[in-house]
Amino acid sequence: MSKAFDFAKSIKGSGSYKGLQIPMLASNQAVNEPGTLFYDSTDGRCEWYNDEYNAYFGFEEGAPTLRVLVVAGGGAGGSTGYSWVAAGGGGAGGFIEENSFSFNINQAYTVTVGAGGILNSNTNRITGQNGSNSVYSTLTAIGGGGGAPGQQSYYSVSASHASNGGSGGGIGGYAQHNGCSNIGTGTSGQGNDGGGPTCNAYYTGGGGGGAGSVGRDAVDNNTAGAGGDGRSSDITGSLVYYSGGGGGGNYNTSSIIGADGGSGSGGRGGYRGMTNHFDKNGQTPGGGGGGGASYESGVWQYGGSGHDGIVVISMPSFVTPTISGITATSNTVIGNRRIVQFANTGTGTITYSL
Repeated sequence: MSKAFDFAKSIKGSGSYKGLQIPMLASNQAVNEPGTLFYDSTDGRCEWYNDEYNAYFGFEEGAPTLRVLVVAGGGAGGSTGYSWVAAGGGGAGGFIEENSFSFNINQAYTVTVGAGGILNSNTNRITGQNGSNSVYSTLTAIGGGGGAPGQQSYYSVSASHASNGGSGGGIGGYAQHNGCSNIGTGTSGQGNDGGGPTCNAYYTGGGGGGAGSVGRDAVDNNTAGAGGDGRSSDITGSLVYYSGGGGGGNYNTSSIIGADGGSGSGGRGGYRGMTNHFDKNGQTPGGGGGGGASYESGVWQYGGSGHDGIVVISMPSFVTPTISGITATSNTVIGNRRIVQFANTGTGTITYSL
């Protein structure tokens, strides 16, 4: 049978090589003869050949693979203006996790960490800015959709739609006017839709969608919709939630705070009298949507920023990464795995060697 070999290394003596055990003879003694270790991509296993015996000893190790997490930047919450109408929360950045991703030695792979949508600090009612995409190789996580601004009957309905994204943005308050507004839709396999309802009769905003669940609808004039939940991963060695949606803004009084962001870094929605706007920003560790803005005594209010994305790559500890054009924020070995994290925005490459 013909063999297709992806790599080969010479083995001298007994023991192990880079975590792959040299096969044993029937006497349970390690082979103490020169031989060669191959990966047989046809049969999907590692094999050790010895010419003296004109045979090979097969053992089931398989090709080394990567575990990869890619999270896009979260969308910003919508801003608001006159009267009592609050805005919708930003949608979470798209979430992709692959537990067995193949790679080739000495081939460069693209790594891009997308930025979160920035807060809208200008004095205008405006939909939150979408987050930017994050990329590893062929995996592209889509940036979160921006939350819708608060709607009023004398504003154009076209300005009140939430944006689509990895997860969609939430609806703005009073969206029933001018034919109702659109909820932001999420990307299949990466996130969920923002909260509504589409013909929202309340002054409160809907929550942005999260990777784990849809954004919650506004409940009444005192209760905005919470952000959709994020999704968890233990790729770093600890269980962490990513990509939670931003909470919808509340309009009423300072005694009623904005809706919670979804588990996994979603920002809290704004509320009346709020002075620390950064509470509304998407939170660490990555991909959270920004909270929707509230209204305060005729003062324009802006939604929170979405959080930047993140890319995490887990590889066998015997693999050596070479990184160019982007900075790894951590590179640690835990057990038999090396975990490399990229949490600063930018684009570069990673190459692997043995």
